[in-house]
Amino acid sequence: SDTSVCFNISGIGINDYIQQHLIKVFPNPTKGDFSVVSNRGFNNANFLLINTRGQTIFEKTNQSGNNFTFNINETAPGFYFLEVREGDAISRIKIIKN
Repeated sequence: SDTSVCFNISGIGINDYIQQHLIKVFPNPTKGDFSVVSNRGFNNANFLLINTRGQTIFEKTNQSGNNFTFNINETAPGFYFLEVREGDAISRIKIIKN
């Protein structure tokens, strides 16, 4: 007989913030330029691109609006995280640079 216990886990935190804002990042993977679009828009948000070592590659502060384009042409190929900070909310989205 099955003796395992099943739990229903619902997502909270980072994914909820992304879903509330309907944040889309494209193209992803990217060769250099990528866009961040939010259905709800941002108010004084900070965008940070962070490498897998935890180093900040760039930071754009006090950004407001719905649509942002970032250029990472000079960044080495690899995996990065785009961190979006707005007030107390923080979301991280994986970016792949080819």
